[in-house]
Amino acid sequence: WPEGWIPHHGYAAVAASECPPLGEWAERAILSRPKANDRTRGAYLRQITTHLPAELRAAPLDTITREQLGAWVIDLAERRKPKTVRNVHGLVSSVLNDAVDAGLIGRNVSKGLIASLPSVQHEEPVFLTPDEFAVLLAAVPPHYRTFVLFFARTGTRFGEATALGVESVDLGRGTVRIDRAIKRTAEGTFYVGSTKSRRSRRSLTIDPTLVEALRPLVEDRHEGFVFRTERGDRISHSNFTNRVWYRAVDAAEPVIHKRPRVHDLRHTHASWLIEAGVSLPAIQARLGHESITTTIGVYGHLMPDADREAAEAMSRLLGD
Repeated sequence: WPEGWIPHHGYAAVAASECPPLGEWAERAILSRPKANDRTRGAYLRQITTHLPAELRAAPLDTITREQLGAWVIDLAERRKPKTVRNVHGLVSSVLNDAVDAGLIGRNVSKGLIASLPSVQHEEPVFLTPDEFAVLLAAVPPHYRTFVLFFARTGTRFGEATALGVESVDLGRGTVRIDRAIKRTAEGTFYVGSTKSRRSRRSLTIDPTLVEALRPLVEDRHEGFVFRTERGDRISHSNFTNRVWYRAVDAAEPVIHKRPRVHDLRHTHASWLIEAGVSLPAIQARLGHESITTTIGVYGHLMPDADREAAEAMSRLLGD
């Protein structure tokens, strides 16, 4: 029969869906998530706009089929890495779960669509020895050497280091206070906000070498960022990594045979502490991890002798 024709009745108008379009609902659901900060909400909204085709964003929730989402996932997997596909699918699935909870649709038709995709390959940390770090540091332009040295000797995150204020450095006591970080808004602009979590707010003791390296950057100054570009501006992650960091890595690679990221200096700092015999709870506090399980999961494998030492301790305590 022709579309819309009902036998013995004639043509009938198809009732329009009262469900909101997927794109509109996704924005409402994302903006109402209380546990997400502005940066996270903005990133989620950009993922929806970037990776969901316009026809899917415009489709009412109750008209979207599993076949449509399956075709979208297949297309996305041909153009993007597995991690991106899983992240975006997970976001869309969570938005559809919200719609189920709100009573707008009966079920989430996206469940199970990515089960057959390749597993995400996590990038392994790169650990540098002190000698390897010295080679890399020598390749860094003089203006940024203290900045790079600060990462290796404190284990701070990039956003924490770039937000460090002069007033947070106490050269006399040899401490720095980490209580703020550079954040990104939903619109893509940057501002100084609080650190990642409650445990990220911490006071770090710094060694005499770093104290002396910081001295010319903070003495006779009362405000402003400790680390700045040569023009006196805030150091941005993209500009620093592309124009400074990877040029230094390119110069050092023939000697050290490694290509670390800036974040690998945080891993390197932790590995040096472990080699020096510092406990994992102390490392957790210094790095500002919210949970000790994070510290163990990332760095526990660097302590292969810990279990043997535990057994030996029991033998000494209880006897053979």
